[in-house]
Amino acid sequence: MKTYLVNLKIQAGEYEKSAEYLIQADNIQLASDYAIYLESHDPERLDWDENGAADLGWEFHYQGNGVTEIAPEDVTTLAKYLHLHE
Repeated sequence: MKTYLVNLKIQAGEYEKSAEYLIQADNIQLASDYAIYLESHDPERLDWDENGAADLGWEFHYQGNGVTEIAPEDVTTLAKYLHLHE
């Protein structure tokens, strides 16, 4: 399994914010999808589309905004500052 730093773009009405997650996954797509799952309010009811997923009747939209594979020797350092989701 590899470790990825995932940046999410979160649209909430007129507002936009970002969030970062440190995730272990088999590939980039799974890491991005898992970050969306973690950030969402109601993960069991996400409405997935080609750009990400919507939540709470499209009140929120989550989109992967960049995924970086982390070198194994850097994971311990990053995990001091971000929770490592496995």
